[in-house]
Amino acid sequence: MRSGLRIAVGIATAGRPLILAETLVELASQTRLPESLFVCPAAATDFDASQASQLPFPVHVVKGSRGLPAQRNAIIDAALDFDILMFFDDDFVPAPYLSCRSRKLFRGACLGCGGDWPPPRRWHHWAGH
Repeated sequence: MRSGLRIAVGIATAGRPLILAETLVELASQTRLPESLFVCPAAATDFDASQASQLPFPVHVVKGSRGLPAQRNAIIDAALDFDILMFFDDDFVPAPYLSCRSRKLFRGACLGCGGDWPPPRRWHHWAGH
């Protein structure tokens, strides 16, 4: 049986591949790395897939319709196996301890969730049901 919360990071991006590249470098310097990264680019040129091999965690490129809500929904659908999905903007520079502190914050509690309400059955474990 696994211990601890599994965290994934989701980034919906459009038109800023250089800024996204810088964000991913910062994400790779977390004191506790996320288990996976899900990137949903609006266009193929919005994410340099060769950068994925340089990151210390698995990277999943998700296809979705253009637009922040649609891109984030595509990421949610792809990341259902994780306990926590943290969305970052493509220009967000996280503090190096964010992932580690998020695990502690969410341990044993549901502080928020998004999507349809009431949530689909598969989300009930997030709410402690």
